[in-house]
Amino acid sequence: MARLFAMDFDPYHCVERRWGASGAELETCNDNETKTRWYKAEQRLRNQIDRTYDVYMGFGVAQLEQSVVNSGADKPPTIDVKGLIGRIGGAPAFVGMKPVGR
Repeated sequence: MARLFAMDFDPYHCVERRWGASGAELETCNDNETKTRWYKAEQRLRNQIDRTYDVYMGFGVAQLEQSVVNSGADKPPTIDVKGLIGRIGGAPAFVGMKPVGR
């Protein structure tokens, strides 16, 4: 869970960044300074869970660094993956609904 919002979606970044590596794990990443700048600038986009398809996304790196409107969230949302997994197999959301056609 600690890596979730560090995991990168950009196929042009090294695999270490795509898996959210940091510290010693990142030493094998061969990204240059430009790619590293993009990775850091895209953090706000990684913090945004929902993709808004009706919003312009053709940002340049300088725009992302300036946190322009619609370029993501300053902080990642609070998540509870363990709780979600713990609820799997529990009562479905449709309990009490009458099945259609029966």
